[in-house]
Amino acid sequence: MYVLYPMHAVAEDEKTHNKKLDKQDNNAFLAKLQQFDCCTLRCLLNVNPQAALKRFQEMKALIPSKSNLCFLGINDASMHATEFKYGTPKAYLTTKYKFEGVPICQKAWYTIYDIQKRQ
Repeated sequence: MYVLYPMHAVAEDEKTHNKKLDKQDNNAFLAKLQQFDCCTLRCLLNVNPQAALKRFQEMKALIPSKSNLCFLGINDASMHATEFKYGTPKAYLTTKYKFEGVPICQKAWYTIYDIQKRQ
């Protein structure tokens, strides 16, 4: 025999389930920040974990096309400035990774923004 549940009860169950999943994601992210060895300098230990968690949540809330635009903007802003050498401008296409003004390595930056190499 089937039992019919009111639609609001199903919606409430889904909301509480999503809240639990978000809390687990946040706890896993904070644990990853403290345990992940990004490089010999251990850049992630110099990062404020609550600020990194907030950025993680903001990026997770964006749809993929908006997050791609955000990453392009962040990368564009972190490119080297043009330098003059022998009277001709030189543009360096390397990125200095920073989080809230703190220099970090590429692996740490990828961890904070939850990016895999293929993205």
